[in-house]
Amino acid sequence: MRYKACGCVAMLLLAGCNEPPRDAFFTLSSLPQEPATQAPFRISETTGAPVLTRGPAGAWDSVDVLNPSVIRFKGKLLNFYSGFDGESWRTGLATSDDGMHWAKFGGNPVLSPGHSWDSQYIAANGAAIAWKGRILYLYQGQDAQGITRIGLATTSDGERLAKANRPVLDVGRPHAWDGKAVGDPYVIVRGSKLYLYYLGMDEHNIQRLGVAMSSDGERWTKFAGNPILDVGAASTFDENGLGEPSVVFSAPFYYMIYTGRSASESRDLGYAISSDGVSWKKMSTAGVFTDRKGWNDKVICDSTILGNDDGSFTVWYGGGDVARPDERIDGQIGRFSLTLAPPYVADGFDASVDYLAAGLRSTSILRGSWVADGGSAWVGPDASARIWSLPGDGQSIDISGWMPVSLYRKAGIDAPISLRATINGKQVAEKSFTSDELFHIRVLPKQLQGMTAPLFVELQTDHSFTPSTFSSSPDTRALSLKVSRVGLSR
Repeated sequence: MRYKACGCVAMLLLAGCNEPPRDAFFTLSSLPQEPATQAPFRISETTGAPVLTRGPAGAWDSVDVLNPSVIRFKGKLLNFYSGFDGESWRTGLATSDDGMHWAKFGGNPVLSPGHSWDSQYIAANGAAIAWKGRILYLYQGQDAQGITRIGLATTSDGERLAKANRPVLDVGRPHAWDGKAVGDPYVIVRGSKLYLYYLGMDEHNIQRLGVAMSSDGERWTKFAGNPILDVGAASTFDENGLGEPSVVFSAPFYYMIYTGRSASESRDLGYAISSDGVSWKKMSTAGVFTDRKGWNDKVICDSTILGNDDGSFTVWYGGGDVARPDERIDGQIGRFSLTLAPPYVADGFDASVDYLAAGLRSTSILRGSWVADGGSAWVGPDASARIWSLPGDGQSIDISGWMPVSLYRKAGIDAPISLRATINGKQVAEKSFTSDELFHIRVLPKQLQGMTAPLFVELQTDHSFTPSTFSSSPDTRALSLKVSRVGLSR
């Protein structure tokens, strides 16, 4: 997210200047799940050179050209992209017949900072979608106090954009996961609804991803379970933050491509899958883009996805040769082809992933409605899962896994290891372990009286171990146990 801080003033104003956002639980529509055997995510036909380059010295897009948003509209490809001149980010338009050769609109930029709420620094970093005969462009703006929000502009031709007078997605409440800033919008249509994926930043500048829903593009309801995707663990490619999501549905799953920021501020793309659009599983533990050239060897970011008639997808993205989190990266826009096919039926959050080997963060694996079936996942000392419905007649909630006490002993921890399970804040089970043990916790419906769905299941241990301290493993994460199942059973 392009974000220019304005000292402490932004934090002081959060408490009183924005209305509390509306929150609700929802899911996106999906098709019945099908088995599949192909590779889930295959990049090909990467362009050796950028397909959209910076403007000449002194131009509005002379320093960086990034954040493509490509749509089909009236027989043409339209690309609403972001340009930076060293002072401000603006939105420009380029058109193409083939997605490779682009012509910049002579009247660029088509959107600039101007209203009171987006008067400073940026009116860009947006996402376009064709909706009911016109184009909606959700974009990022910042006011004089440094508060970043998401606004809406509409157009019938792509060249003349009319801004709404107020932001359409505001920051969250003070201390919320998105209480300091929202940005990086990406919008899709499913059924009669629009769904907006976006970045939220908290008071500690941690950047995560969330989703909101709308019937008209102007009034948005945030998902009550946000954030839907968290930062990575230490030493992963997205440990410093993630953002710039792009989402597409390819039956039976939703796929998300997102930008991860490493500790060195190099950026790369990762991807996640979901069966309902709100519960996501990271599928990449390192960046997925390997075919780097000189112009994009430090930064790969800002993806936008467009489906093709043959079932494949085209992705346009931003690239740069300077490792920075925001701007002045010599940004230009590239292109690659993408093939998507689901790796397996999504009945398990960890059906083919070992946390110890894969490097996924425990909250990323367990978060959501995934139920483990046929596999297991390493988790840390504070893991969580979400179950979307209460147990029915004859059902219970089952939590099972393996407590590796012998590994604790190798790490020099001699005390008994305690495991506590809580649901919606109420402790439902506690167990102490003195030796390696396969465990099974069964939670009966009577223990859940007074609770409403969704159920938030938390697994907490009082100790953890780090493999690198007692073995040749390079793994430096804090691990606690293996989980094989969290879900409803009869």
